[in-house]
Amino acid sequence: MKDKLLNRFLRYVSIDMQSNAFSPSVPSTPSQLAFANMLAEELVSVGLTDVSVDEHRIVMGFLASNSTKEIPSIGFLAHLDTACGVCGKCNPQIVTKYDGSNIIVNEIDNIVLDTKTEPAHLHYLQTKVIINAFVNLSIRYHNTIQFRLINQ
Repeated sequence: MKDKLLNRFLRYVSIDMQSNAFSPSVPSTPSQLAFANMLAEELVSVGLTDVSVDEHRIVMGFLASNSTKEIPSIGFLAHLDTACGVCGKCNPQIVTKYDGSNIIVNEIDNIVLDTKTEPAHLHYLQTKVIINAFVNLSIRYHNTIQFRLINQ
């Protein structure tokens, strides 16, 4: 199950979802439209019902509770795009057991995950992590690193 989820996540982030600020439509690119439809199909395949995609490509679905208790509903929301000027495609690295050492995220742009400047990453020692770098295309030296944790 974990491998299936990881593979699905890696497939999702490999799709270029960069917005087009000059497009009059929503979503603003064909890849966003295709991704919304693909996501709807996958939600049906994993058992959600009442799956729909509206005119703005907002994907919705219903997953019935597997509990007999009275518990509140929960919703999950996410953007299907990245901001203009930021590379819309990701090339994440998987580190099986993070040991706290520096990780070169992007050698060309000299992006390094360094726990001296980002000590919070030490909370993820000995866990599987996915490191992702989004490079701002208009300002090459401005970078954001997202740190993802996958429970062991």
